[in-house]
Amino acid sequence: MLQEGRGGVYEIQGGLMLAQTIHHSNVHREQICAIVTSLGLEAPDVSGWRFGKETGRIVPQRALA
Repeated sequence: MLQEGRGGVYEIQGGLMLAQTIHHSNVHREQICAIVTSLGLEAPDVSGWRFGKETGRIVPQRALA
Protein backbone atom coordinates (compact mmCIF):
# COMPACT_ATOMS: atom_id res chain seq x y z
CA MET A 1 0.00 0.00 0.00
CA LEU A 2 1.31 3.45 -0.86
CA GLN A 3 0.63 6.24 1.61
CA GLU A 4 1.38 9.91 1.17
CA GLY A 5 2.77 11.42 4.34
CA ARG A 6 5.22 13.88 5.79
CA GLY A 7 7.70 14.65 3.08
CA GLY A 8 6.87 11.96 0.56
CA VAL A 9 5.15 8.76 -0.45
CA TYR A 10 5.85 5.58 1.51
CA GLU A 11 5.19 1.90 0.98
CA ILE A 12 3.55 0.52 4.11
CA GLN A 13 2.61 -3.09 4.79
CA GLY A 14 -1.04 -3.75 5.62
CA GLY A 15 -0.25 -5.25 9.02
CA LEU A 16 1.35 -2.01 10.15
CA MET A 17 -1.72 -0.04 9.09
CA LEU A 18 -3.89 -2.41 11.15
CA ALA A 19 -1.60 -2.05 14.18
CA GLN A 20 -1.73 1.76 13.93
CA THR A 21 -5.52 1.69 13.63
CA ILE A 22 -5.83 -0.37 16.81
CA HIS A 23 -3.35 1.85 18.65
CA HIS A 24 -5.13 5.02 17.51
CA SER A 25 -8.50 3.77 18.78
CA ASN A 26 -6.89 2.92 22.14
CA VAL A 27 -5.70 6.52 22.47
CA HIS A 28 -9.23 7.82 21.94
CA ARG A 29 -10.67 5.38 24.51
CA GLU A 30 -8.07 6.58 27.02
CA GLN A 31 -9.06 10.19 26.30
CA ILE A 32 -12.74 9.46 26.85
CA CYS A 33 -12.03 7.76 30.18
CA ALA A 34 -9.76 10.60 31.34
CA ILE A 35 -12.35 13.26 30.51
CA VAL A 36 -15.21 11.39 32.18
CA THR A 37 -13.10 10.65 35.27
CA SER A 38 -12.02 14.31 35.51
CA LEU A 39 -15.71 15.21 35.69
CA GLY A 40 -16.02 13.00 38.77
CA LEU A 41 -17.91 10.25 36.99
CA GLU A 42 -17.10 6.57 36.65
CA ALA A 43 -15.54 5.82 33.30
CA PRO A 44 -17.56 3.47 31.09
CA ASP A 45 -16.28 0.13 29.89
CA VAL A 46 -15.14 1.06 26.39
CA SER A 47 -13.37 -2.20 25.66
CA GLY A 48 -13.75 -4.14 22.46
CA TRP A 49 -15.29 -7.00 24.45
CA ARG A 50 -18.04 -4.72 25.83
CA PHE A 51 -18.71 -3.34 22.34
CA GLY A 52 -19.02 -6.89 21.01
CA LYS A 53 -21.49 -7.88 23.72
CA GLU A 54 -23.56 -4.69 23.41
CA THR A 55 -23.83 -4.96 19.62
CA GLY A 56 -24.51 -8.69 19.46
CA ARG A 57 -21.16 -9.54 17.91
CA ILE A 58 -20.34 -11.76 20.91
CA VAL A 59 -23.07 -14.31 21.56
CA PRO A 60 -22.92 -16.84 24.43
CA GLN A 61 -23.22 -20.40 23.15
CA ARG A 62 -23.19 -22.48 26.33
CA ALA A 63 -21.96 -22.32 29.90
CA LEU A 64 -18.69 -24.03 30.77
CA ALA A 65 -18.76 -26.65 33.50
